[in-house]
Amino acid sequence: MRYLLIVLTVKLSLIILANFQLLGNPNPVRHEMRVVSYELIQNDSFFNWLHFEVKQFRDVQYVQLNFSLRVVLTPYRVEGELIKCKEYFIDCADHRSLELKNICAGLDAAFFFISIGYKNREIKCPFKGDYLVQNLTYSKSVIPMAFAPTEKWWEYSFKVKVRIYDANSMVTNLKGQAYILTFRRKNGH
Repeated sequence: MRYLLIVLTVKLSLIILANFQLLGNPNPVRHEMRVVSYELIQNDSFFNWLHFEVKQFRDVQYVQLNFSLRVVLTPYRVEGELIKCKEYFIDCADHRSLELKNICAGLDAAFFFISIGYKNREIKCPFKGDYLVQNLTYSKSVIPMAFAPTEKWWEYSFKVKVRIYDANSMVTNLKGQAYILTFRRKNGH
């Protein structure tokens, strides 16, 4: 009977704690990525034009992407590097590197990592024609997945490199720097 009472007490405490955190804390801590700089280099043999811009609306930054392809594009490989730095991009070290192949087969899985506010057409392989993608942002679960559960990832700044290739050559090369802004939202906003 004592064991049952302890289990019920623990479960009740967890339920009260969860409700307090959800209802009793109207200003939860938030972490938002802030892009400081970026450079996008495109292979002109693929694009008529390419426009990439980071804009901020209220407390969130969004990517605006607009491009027109000169040829039919089937991306084959993506290479990415996440470089972790101390504050102000000093004392940097490689943190994660990845290489993904056969991108078209896993394109739907890529949408787990991003959120798109507006797109003028379905995004599917092969790519051809004009594309307009607005209010693109990352999923909030992406950054913590790259770190150990006990690591304070929000205390770092980051350098990111992403290169996209077709079967034979580089299509785009994106380099950027970002940090994590930690804040509490005001009530009702």
